[in-house]
Amino acid sequence: MLPVIVAGLTIAIPTVLVNLCSDAYFYGYWTVPQYNFVYVNVVLGISKFFGEMPWYYYLNHLHNEFCEIETYGLPIFFLLSVR
Repeated sequence: MLPVIVAGLTIAIPTVLVNLCSDAYFYGYWTVPQYNFVYVNVVLGISKFFGEMPWYYYLNHLHNEFCEIETYGLPIFFLLSVR
């Protein structure tokens, strides 16, 4: 049982804290993304709108709303994921 406690204290807890701090930095406030996911998709029911746009909308238009750097990462992702 001692190795499980040591691993939890040295690996799991610091990893969770680093993730929470990075999310707080990028969102601009303290948040737990897992809670936000459940709240938005289950409680508010916004997931019913997923998939209503044509397939090219997500490649051509969505990056302008959120982050332009993703347009550079998407082709690289496709190159790395194709055998």
